[in-house]
Amino acid sequence: MILAAAVGFFGGVAFMVLVMVWFFRNQMVQTFESKYDFEETIKRAEAAIKKSQWGIPGQHDVNAMTAKNGFNLNSRVHIIELCKPEYAKYVLDEQPHFAAMMPCSLGIYEEDGKVKISKLNTGMMGKFLGGTVKTIMGKIGREEHAIVKDM
Repeated sequence: MILAAAVGFFGGVAFMVLVMVWFFRNQMVQTFESKYDFEETIKRAEAAIKKSQWGIPGQHDVNAMTAKNGFNLNSRVHIIELCKPEYAKYVLDEQPHFAAMMPCSLGIYEEDGKVKISKLNTGMMGKFLGGTVKTIMGKIGREEHAIVKDM
């Protein structure tokens, strides 16, 4: 009886862990296919970010960065950092350790002959954090989605 209860309990815990791992792997990063080539996608992302009144604190040509260190990637990868100082202030005033997740970024890359854009699902992530951070990350998620939706 005790053995059956223990097996049931630990089996349930293992199942929940597997569900959580699947959920995070499949839901925490959102991917969108671009209608444009690699360079045009970067240009359109930059324009959409600026039009949405976000800033671009940095960009990274990941291929150049890795090649400089002797490593060549199989496809082109570019990262655009984006930040809205108003949102950063709200989050960092309440939870300064979230600086580790800033700035937000878009990954633009080629895969299977297609150009794709990826981003963290900040809206969903915010649901796990609560408070002002939850509210702001929900706004960030909606605005980031608006930035990439027409690409």
